Amino acid sequence: MSEDADQVHNRLSPNSNDSQHLDCEEDSQACPCSQSEKLRCIMICTFNVQRHPLQRLYFPKRKKRRFAEYRTTPSISYRHSIQICVATFLIWSLIVGPLLTSIAIDTRLLRRRPNVGGVMMCDACHPGQGNGAPRKPGRELVPFLKGEYVPKMSEQTIGASGPSTGRITRTSPRFHHELVPNWNTDIEFRDEEESNEDRFYDAGTCKERLDNLAIRVANQWVRVKLKVLEAWDEGNDRLDDPLHYEGRAVDITTNDQDRRKYPMLARLAVEAGFDWVYYNDNIVHCSVKSDESDEAKYGGCFPGESTVYIPRTGPVTISSLQPGDQVLAVGQSGQVVIDTFLQFMHAQSDIVLGHQAQREMVEITTENGRSLVLTKNHLIYTTKRLGQDLYDTFLSTWMEYSSPTAAFAGKVREGDYIYALHDTEQLTLSSSVTVRPARVLKIRTIESASGAYAPLTQSGTILVDGVAASCYAVIESDVIAHAVVSPYRYYLRFSLWFSGETNTINTVARNKTRSRSVQPMQGISLYSKLLYRIFSRILPSSFFWAE
Repeated sequence: MSEDADQVHNRLSPNSNDSQHLDCEEDSQACPCSQSEKLRCIMICTFNVQRHPLQRLYFPKRKKRRFAEYRTTPSISYRHSIQICVATFLIWSLIVGPLLTSIAIDTRLLRRRPNVGGVMMCDACHPGQGNGAPRKPGRELVPFLKGEYVPKMSEQTIGASGPSTGRITRTSPRFHHELVPNWNTDIEFRDEEESNEDRFYDAGTCKERLDNLAIRVANQWVRVKLKVLEAWDEGNDRLDDPLHYEGRAVDITTNDQDRRKYPMLARLAVEAGFDWVYYNDNIVHCSVKSDESDEAKYGGCFPGESTVYIPRTGPVTISSLQPGDQVLAVGQSGQVVIDTFLQFMHAQSDIVLGHQAQREMVEITTENGRSLVLTKNHLIYTTKRLGQDLYDTFLSTWMEYSSPTAAFAGKVREGDYIYALHDTEQLTLSSSVTVRPARVLKIRTIESASGAYAPLTQSGTILVDGVAASCYAVIESDVIAHAVVSPYRYYLRFSLWFSGETNTINTVARNKTRSRSVQPMQGISLYSKLLYRIFSRILPSSFFWAE
């Protein structure tokens, strides 16, 4: 209950009963407080109360506000909190995270730039890569030995620089499309002919890798330049090396002609990306692949002299197959079946524009005498032995081995098992003929000059030289390969059915002169190239063949 000013004054006055406690119980002489001082304090309190009436005692009631006037803190629902978390995560992952990562990488890669006095060298003035900093510490470069060449195969082998594609002259249309001059000032050209022949190179790779090598030479030795002795040659003085006629080969040294540098120069050429490098006492010879050499990328094949089996005809060379021929293949249970040869996915003869084309292949020999030759990136069916054979029967043999898997031929090792026929007499049309695991006895790398052929059948398998093999290569999964090639197989099957050429199973029919609507192709099919370009971007690199 509220009080007014008079009530407060009376309660605090010296005459009131409530203020008796302010009087000292002792007499006034002994009390330190005088009555005048007490009265003065009372007057001051009374004045303050009158000036600010009931400031400490009166608490007015809060007025009621309308509902719209109240300000409340907005509540965040569970759904909104999830949205905020997701938005924060996306912003961090897509914007903040990559930005911080790039900053960290740039900071880590920063190096102290070389300077002369107080002037810092400009990046563009140094002949080396970037700002001319030394090579990152890593594996040590090993110089070549005399007579060494990398890779360990012939220069014109598929897998090295590949076969020659033909001479290029100044009057040839290929001269303006495939050759470009090199005016790099960090390279010296001997140019004995005084016609700038040594400045022309293959426009795709040779010029680029030569410039890269010039940078590495400048970084390796101070005040030393790369010197080109011979490059594109229009004359007839290099019949032993036709790659010079195409601008794909160079003979190089250093401008100081210090032969002690040649072994390391050869190693630098390998690091620069040349596909084949050879070192001898006088020069270092380098060459590159042709841009049109797709065989190493897309092709996985058998040599043309390999044999396949045609019912009631016998073994024939794989190069003589024609679309519609019936050949022996392998079924899902290991039995030998009759299948239709549709087309070659890759077909290349042994002669390319007048030059012999040699290809590196692997020869796999089993303990029962079977021998199969094919490229390393071709698929072959392998298995692992789980235990000892209890009975010499087909069932027990298959139970003692793991399930067949398709693997690259280059990954097969001695002691592994592949599927092959065990007896020559089994090449007859019988439902009991099956392929069985055979232990690999020997593996060696050879060079074949009989062409390269990759047959395609309806089942995706084929029996070559008595060994079960897949029709696919490059991708280490016959399931994926067989699925993606299905449209192409059905198209070829329909073309053969429409032309009525699906029952060529005897010698008489094969030797007939016929006008075929489906002709055997040459080179690599466009469908194979298209599939490789698509799946090389989708599948991980572990699915593809790599040395």
